[in-house]
Amino acid sequence: MAQQKFDQAIELTESGAKLQLRHGQVLCGAELALLLVETFLKAEVKFSPEALARIRDVFECFPREQEETAAEWVILDRDSPETQGEPSNERTEAEKAEAERAAIAKSRVEGCSAFLKQALKWSKLSGGPNMGAPEIHDMLAEYVWTQSPSPSLSTVSRHFIWGSRPEAFASALIDVMKASHLHEADLVVTRGVLQYLAVGKLWDATQLLDEVRHRCCNNIQDDDAPWLPDSPLMHFNRFLLCALERKSLPLFSMLRKKYQKSLSRDPSFEKYVDEVGTRFFNLRRPPMIPGMFGDLLKAISGED
Repeated sequence: MAQQKFDQAIELTESGAKLQLRHGQVLCGAELALLLVETFLKAEVKFSPEALARIRDVFECFPREQEETAAEWVILDRDSPETQGEPSNERTEAEKAEAERAAIAKSRVEGCSAFLKQALKWSKLSGGPNMGAPEIHDMLAEYVWTQSPSPSLSTVSRHFIWGSRPEAFASALIDVMKASHLHEADLVVTRGVLQYLAVGKLWDATQLLDEVRHRCCNNIQDDDAPWLPDSPLMHFNRFLLCALERKSLPLFSMLRKKYQKSLSRDPSFEKYVDEVGTRFFNLRRPPMIPGMFGDLLKAISGED
């Protein structure tokens, strides 16, 4: 009898969430979506393709920005060339409309994020992967990055990393590269490669680097792809992956010494390389100094 009630609750919350979301009632729909996952937890629903399909079906009903991705949004600037010369009341109306649009998008993202983070918790507790289902990480990373009015890679990088789509992470990195100075492009790529490697994901790191280089060099899928410098840091990335594929500690140590100056361009790189040495060669991890990097590594490999 109890199981029958749980089954009914699951059907009702799922259908209700999808109905509300399809009609743009995000607040109510997100609450029902959360209730669906909480029912999963109470009913001790085991992680399975069928249960995961319910999560995905609800996720796909969350509304999306139709015209452009959030990474391309531009908040109008009073002093920008686009607004100079316009009557002040027209600028004000445009700014108000943009602010309202951003607030609506922010609400959508928060509702979807809360639902998917709870779904990650369920997947970990119900027999799924220790870090949560990669499919749910993929959903969360993609929605937050493409739908947020002010996307921040630091808030979603761990979901890209624990997901299963390096090509999606590559797209996000390219978005960041477009908004960065030219001399920072290799820093953006290296950070992504090292973050994958710091959690032991060599195949994903290789796919990420290949995808970024392919798209930047050939303008694949993106005529406005950023320029990727042929820098020492990019050489380090390629050689590091070779060293790890060959399980060569001497080559790893030599690369670290040879490219020390390039790695020093970002204080976090040395710490990431320390973690790579621990993961792939069982090197002793240096004492972690409390601070920003420790928090960053915890965010990537630990809990939200």
